Amino acid sequence: MPKRLRFVGCATVALVASAVSTVHAQARVVTVDYENAHISKVAQSFSAFSGRSISVAPDVGDPTLTGSARGLAWDAALDQLLASTSHIARPDSGGGLRIERERKVTIEFENAPLVQVLRSIAEYSGYRIEYGGIVGESTVTATVRNTDWQRALDQILATLALVARPDSLGIFRIEPRQR
Repeated sequence: MPKRLRFVGCATVALVASAVSTVHAQARVVTVDYENAHISKVAQSFSAFSGRSISVAPDVGDPTLTGSARGLAWDAALDQLLASTSHIARPDSGGGLRIERERKVTIEFENAPLVQVLRSIAEYSGYRIEYGGIVGESTVTATVRNTDWQRALDQILATLALVARPDSLGIFRIEPRQR
């Protein structure tokens, strides 16, 4: 069967407006509530909790968000909150994270070698993806619509019990998913 890959251009949205935040730390797990919080303040609170530098890309501005995350790892909580405003935290070359607008894609693969899928996503994203010998002969049949490329990558890898972990240089390294 033929292999297909289709990327569709991005759409960005900014949201609403004054801040209320509660962060409860428990083994790197958080429960947070934000109401009309500026993204810069959300980034500051997650940075303080995680100990990682988290910046906001200049073209994002300082939109507000309203949302909650309950009992999630801090990075998953941040991703969930940002997804509600069409933003994502990407690794930067200094080992921190940078909040950017999503770059949405539609990806369709049918029985495609995982190596080809990873190369296609790396080419589109501009990020390096290293997989060593871990991917083997794995093939991918997947359709992911109107999703940020990084979240699409995560969805595809999850079906194979793999995960993409960005290192301090912003290189995504493919590893087995830990239970």
